[in-house]
Parts: sequence; structure tokens; C-alpha cells
Amino acid sequence: MRTGYNLGKSAALPDCRFTSAIFCGMGGSAIGGDLLAAYARPSMKIPLFINRHNTLPGWVNENTLVIISSYSGNTEETLACFDQALQRKSRILALTSGGKLAELCAEHRHCCIKIPGGLPPRAALGYSFAPLYAVFEQYRFIKSGEKTLMQAAEAVEKLTEDFCRPNGRPARLANKLHNKIPVFYAPAQYFEPVVTRFRCQLAENAKTLAFANTYPELAHNEIVGWGRPYLVEFQLAAVFLQNPAKIDTFLTLADNIKSILKSEKIPVYNINLSGAGLLQKMLGFVHFADWLSYHLAVLKKIDPLPIARIDLLKQKMSADRQPPATDH
Repeated sequence: MRTGYNLGKSAALPDCRFTSAIFCGMGGSAIGGDLLAAYARPSMKIPLFINRHNTLPGWVNENTLVIISSYSGNTEETLACFDQALQRKSRILALTSGGKLAELCAEHRHCCIKIPGGLPPRAALGYSFAPLYAVFEQYRFIKSGEKTLMQAAEAVEKLTEDFCRPNGRPARLANKLHNKIPVFYAPAQYFEPVVTRFRCQLAENAKTLAFANTYPELAHNEIVGWGRPYLVEFQLAAVFLQNPAKIDTFLTLADNIKSILKSEKIPVYNINLSGAGLLQKMLGFVHFADWLSYHLAVLKKIDPLPIARIDLLKQKMSADRQPPATDH
């Protein structure tokens, strides 16, 4: 975290004369922006939009800060957004370990925060989150500073002693979720990207489907979908991120949702974490998600690192873009 923070702190940032901001990234390169946007939005004075797509919205213009994040520097969708931002003369800030994105930033003289490479993007969260935290601090998007980040990082590090153990909290939950399809629930404010992290880490590391949603929205639709007995046969389970710090203003709603699910004989599990502040809680749950996916992979006797289907999909997409062979 400290290395990443220092990289962001020392960056030569675009000037602050912008009236909107957009973060562009895909997969593991986007989660840092997701988390930071959720953390920052309540205190931001300008709109901030997360774009997991290859096209920028029509409102992006020369008064927009466009943050481009690609760990490899070669993500197709993200590079497409860079090109569009260039055409619209937007203020561009890139975060990457190298690749084509770093080359384009050098060519067009845009700010590029260069982070260490060699990791799977999903394992480089410290390098995707901390530099942007420093950037947001300098732009005064957030009120907290270095001390808050480092305290959160230290608190998360202390959790590792329990989380890595075969009988630690993530491992115990992994045993309960083994051969089940979990659905992760949390309050929408602040924690939507956290349950997204759970879903994505279980998919990539444990090679298992998982789903996620937030309340109060799920109380207006998804709750109805649980009311069928065959769901129990499908081995679905609901997992709620508990909030002992009572940041959540919908504690009663969450309790009532759990009561309804239990009445349908749906297994309901809770993840409880203590924490002195919001950032500690957000990063603590993310850390739990990472270790939960690892312990599930161990139970399944699979290697959490390979992402064979993503690699296969990329190969197929690349082959489809090749020009047809011609006879001479």
C-alpha cells in the first residue's frame, strides 16, 4: 500500500480544471477504482462515473478527467477508451505496469503512474487502489489522508494471521459453501464493489459461480426469486456482510430479509468484521473475499492462478479478428 501511495503522491497530475470524472477499467484492473469511487462519492463535489466498457459516454469532453486503468497496459476495451478520450481532448491519467497504454501516454505526453508488473491483475489491488487514493487526496475528492490508508492497511495485515489458517474464518465459511452457489449481499452504499469482489474472486480463483446484489434494491425484486423450493436443491446459499460498526442504515431491513430466506430453508451465513473506520471495513471484507476464494480452491483441489477460459476466449476473439486467408 505504501509503495502504491507514494507512486500516486509523486505523479505529475493533470490540472484540476475539470467538472466531471470517469474511471475506465476492466476486471482486476477496475476493482481499485470501484472501491475508491464508493469510498469517495459521498464527499465529492463533481460526478464520478465507473466505465467497464469500450465506449465513453457522450458527456465526456475536454472538461472531464478520464482515469484509464489497465494493469497489463494492453486491455482492448481500456485502450479504446484512451483513444476516445484523446479525440475529445479530455484530461487523461493512466495507471498501468507498461504495455501499449504506457507507450501511448509517453507519445501524447499524458500522466502515467507506472506500477510494478508481474502479478495477476486481481492480485495487484494495492497497486491499483493506493496510487488512486493519493490522487484523490490531492484533488480533494476525499477528506482522509495517508494516515487513514496506512491504518487500514495495517489492520488488514493483522487479519491475515487468522484468514490464512486452515481453521480461520474464511476457511470455515469455505467449508460451509463447498458445493454451494453463494449469493453475497451487502448495503449498497460503500459495499457494492466489495460484494463484486467476492463474486469475481470466487469465479477466478475458486472456479465457481457466485452472485452478488445489494439492498435496499434487492428488497424490490430479487427477494421474490428466492421463493421457490427447488432453489434449495440447487444448493444456493445467502451470505451477508455484517456491519458491527453500524455504518449500514438498513440493519432492520437486512434482518428481515434473512428471516424470509430462512423461512424458505435457504442457508444464511454472516461475515462479521470489526474495524475502526469505513476504509478498514471495506478493505477487510475484500481481504476476506480473497482468502475465501483461496480456501475454496484448496477444497476443490484446483490451482487458483490459471484463468484458462479467459485465455481461451481471448484466443478465439483474436482469431476472429484475423483477416481471411487469400489465394495467390
